[in-house]
Amino acid sequence: MGALVRENRDSMMKDDHRHWEAHGFYEGFENYIQQKKETVTYDPEVRRIWLKETIARHKAGKEGRKAAARDAMATPRRPPLAASCLELLKSMPLGFDPTASGDLEAVYQFEIFGGEEFTSHLRIGGGNCTFHEGPAARPGVVIKSSSDVWLGIARGEIDGQQAFMTGKYKAEGDLSLLMKLKSLFKT
Repeated sequence: MGALVRENRDSMMKDDHRHWEAHGFYEGFENYIQQKKETVTYDPEVRRIWLKETIARHKAGKEGRKAAARDAMATPRRPPLAASCLELLKSMPLGFDPTASGDLEAVYQFEIFGGEEFTSHLRIGGGNCTFHEGPAARPGVVIKSSSDVWLGIARGEIDGQQAFMTGKYKAEGDLSLLMKLKSLFKT
């Protein structure tokens, strides 16, 4: 459309051209819709380990791959431990189990304090999980926790249910989403 407006800017599309120029629409689609495309970050170390394991299974041959798949199902592996709560939340989509989510559409917002201060959210839907910085427009559940408590829960050092019941962290909204959280991510 931009090319059409530019080609006819001196004739029948003068007003359109002025409008496009004034609003910066020639500068790209993101500027036109006034939104930025989110970049998905990943941990290169996790990717390197995954590639190494994939190549090893491939080299092992068909029988080796079947045995490796059986072993992987029997003994689930933990992703590397996160050094910070922000790193943990950013990496959660890597451990997301789409088979456990079914048709769930939910937004989990995290308000982290005590050592780290940030708000972020996880959006789950269509069998996918994505991390987003900042607050969500309409979160299904809001989890308010200190970074050390949430890291402890994620690492299995603190019982999440007991921590909630004793007030070590708070949750507002649909508490059934809070109860589903552990089953949505492979540990």
